[in-house]
Amino acid sequence: TNRSQLDRAIDDEAHDRLGRGAFVDRLVSRLVSRESGTSTGLVVGVTGEWGSGKSSILNFVRGELKNEWPGAVVFSFNPWIVSGGDDLIATFFRAFLREIQSHPDTPSDKIKELSIAALSMVQHFSDQVAQYGGTPGFIAKFVSAIVGLVRTRSNTDTPPLHASRENLRRLLEELRFPIVILMDEL
Repeated sequence: TNRSQLDRAIDDEAHDRLGRGAFVDRLVSRLVSRESGTSTGLVVGVTGEWGSGKSSILNFVRGELKNEWPGAVVFSFNPWIVSGGDDLIATFFRAFLREIQSHPDTPSDKIKELSIAALSMVQHFSDQVAQYGGTPGFIAKFVSAIVGLVRTRSNTDTPPLHASRENLRRLLEELRFPIVILMDEL
């Protein structure tokens, strides 16, 4: 076996020679409540040396979530594919919204609300980048322009960050299916 094969993440627990199944099962039971079938909101970090099996654990978690809750949204995001900090946030929310919108149980009337809430969050983060001397990237500038246009047409101001966050949390909670976000290579 060469080094590149040793460092490659595995997807199938049948190939797991380190016995991580019990750990993955406990982790999954903390991410989604087995009683209610909803996300718990828990944030977990898996740390370790390069090649130690972090990506394999995430693959096992993804597989177990999909097996146990076939209707769950298990959204995987790799931040290394994006260059700037504010574009990272905009790209994350855009991809996340696309995942939620494509779910068959997402009510069509919630899609617009979720989009506006997510865009509001992107605008807040873009404003923070500018406040500390950074230059918002193209995506963040574009999103801010759209949010400004939507707010002007609906005659509303941008709510404070904590209110935007709470609104997005409430809207996601109303969806009634588990949502788990997995980030690798953070």
